[in-house]
Amino acid sequence: MGYDISATGYLKRAKEALQKKDVRNLFYAAFELRCCIETRQGEYANALLAYENVKVKPWNVKQTGQRIRRASYADRMALCRYHLEGETFDIYHTPVPDKLIKFVDTPLGNLLHAQQNYQELTCGKWSKIRNELLEIYRLAWLSCQGDSLVPPMWDKKSSYTHPFQIERTDRNKEFLDRLLLLQGKQLKMEISYPSKPPAEWVCDL
Repeated sequence: MGYDISATGYLKRAKEALQKKDVRNLFYAAFELRCCIETRQGEYANALLAYENVKVKPWNVKQTGQRIRRASYADRMALCRYHLEGETFDIYHTPVPDKLIKFVDTPLGNLLHAQQNYQELTCGKWSKIRNELLEIYRLAWLSCQGDSLVPPMWDKKSSYTHPFQIERTDRNKEFLDRLLLLQGKQLKMEISYPSKPPAEWVCDL
């Protein structure tokens, strides 16, 4: 069995570490979450900046986040609703929020280094850290739910849209299969920016 290096692969291992009671696993959870955030941003940046012929450095989380913001101004969830043969299909873009980027640089980063002071296992510090990691996990989980790697963007002068890149998932594979059969044809798409995720998106931790 291989070591999954996708954002969802890192997220899965972070969940497994957080579900264990041993304090030592908090450090593993922090590492997996850091890699999840880095990888998800890298996936977005590579899809968004593919035409700039510039190498993306996902490990520099803050810089990558800034490049994504400059190129797309996408800091909120986007819903693209496609109308296809009497049915509707929803495709979401879920950005990596600033809170995740900031957390990588400070509290989360501190867990990836040798600890300076000894803390008893019963110390309240560990419960606080675990709660913080749970909050970060839930934000990272939401960032991984979207299937569009690029937010909806278009040129105001030409009205041409930036090419979409959609991840194939169990949720959208039927739509993508049908879409392939309609190459060269027009279809209607509505774009909105919901303030909340769909009700059926319930985090697993």
